[in-house]
Amino acid sequence: MRILFVEPDEYYHAHFREIFGKFGDILIAPDAQRAAAFLQSSPPDVLVTELLLPDVSGYEFLQDISEEWQQNPFPVIIFSQITHVEDMAASLNIGISAYFTKGRDQLRDLEKAVLSFNKVPSL
Repeated sequence: MRILFVEPDEYYHAHFREIFGKFGDILIAPDAQRAAAFLQSSPPDVLVTELLLPDVSGYEFLQDISEEWQQNPFPVIIFSQITHVEDMAASLNIGISAYFTKGRDQLRDLEKAVLSFNKVPSL
């Protein structure tokens, strides 16, 4: 399994590698530009992104990748600091598979969602 995390906060990078590394290749992009480069080389099995990115908004990033996303469908999960109900609803309306809020939802919840989308058995 190939999981792309778009996460500017380095705090989460080690946690992502530790939790998800046993399931396959973990790619971490700190911004939308680097994430787009990963997507051009090969689509992931799952994409997990923060909406607060340093170079563009998360919604702009999702619009920018919509062509790759439609040509090679893969689940997109939001894992963000944004807690507004309107943002969650808007994300789900554009086709996001799941929305998790940092500080409220646990990484274990995110792990379960990623694995459920890929039918990979949990270790």
